[in-house]
Amino acid sequence: TISTMKYLSDSYGKRVLTAQNVTPGTNAEIDAVHEETGRYPAIRCGDLMYSSSYADEKFAETAEKEIELALQWGRDSGIISMGWHWFSPVEYGSDFYSDGTSFDLDDAVTEYNIASSDIEEIEGMYESGMITENCLLLIKDIDRMAEVLSRFKKEFLTVIWQPLPDGDTGLYWWGGNAESYRWLWNVMFERMNSYHGLNNLIWVWNGTDPQFYPGDDVCDIVGHGSYLNSSASFAGVFSALAHISPTDTKPVA
Repeated sequence: TISTMKYLSDSYGKRVLTAQNVTPGTNAEIDAVHEETGRYPAIRCGDLMYSSSYADEKFAETAEKEIELALQWGRDSGIISMGWHWFSPVEYGSDFYSDGTSFDLDDAVTEYNIASSDIEEIEGMYESGMITENCLLLIKDIDRMAEVLSRFKKEFLTVIWQPLPDGDTGLYWWGGNAESYRWLWNVMFERMNSYHGLNNLIWVWNGTDPQFYPGDDVCDIVGHGSYLNSSASFAGVFSALAHISPTDTKPVA
């Protein structure tokens, strides 16, 4: 993972690595690129949305297929990137869009150190009224995702990890409130890294508002998903992103 991060940093500003998003559970877009050009992109960008607890059960097969395809991509020496459009952990058939769920992130925020606690201890905190059910459900879902990512660690495969995208837009349930968003990011980072020992992750923060930036110590790459007309220039966006990090040392994507 250190070598992969060094490769990305050394490449930054000198060369371009192509990446291709895929429909979860397929390599359809990558196969189309290969058929047209005879070459594969360097990075496969997948998404673990269907591995969320409350994703529709009909997508369980797709969820497993997505993991298997990503694992194989890494075995074949490709670079693995995974996002997580996180289905709300509060009800079955919910959504990751803010208007598709009643989940309230602000209600989950707590000052207690839940990131490094055993799940039994956290459940006890909930039963005693120290934390809310929303807080407990968040931790259970993070633990579930950690199990998925541990499959990559067991095969010594690095994952460029892109959770909680576009938090500053209010589009998703995890966005809208900068303080709550930063709390969730830091809880996820500490729990996945320190508690679950997932040292195979390169963390990508996605956004544009510096208030939502969680900090240099919990982020490796600063990124932004732009949905602009293809003829528009990204120079201004790129320049602004380059100064999101106080130290101005993060690669920008």
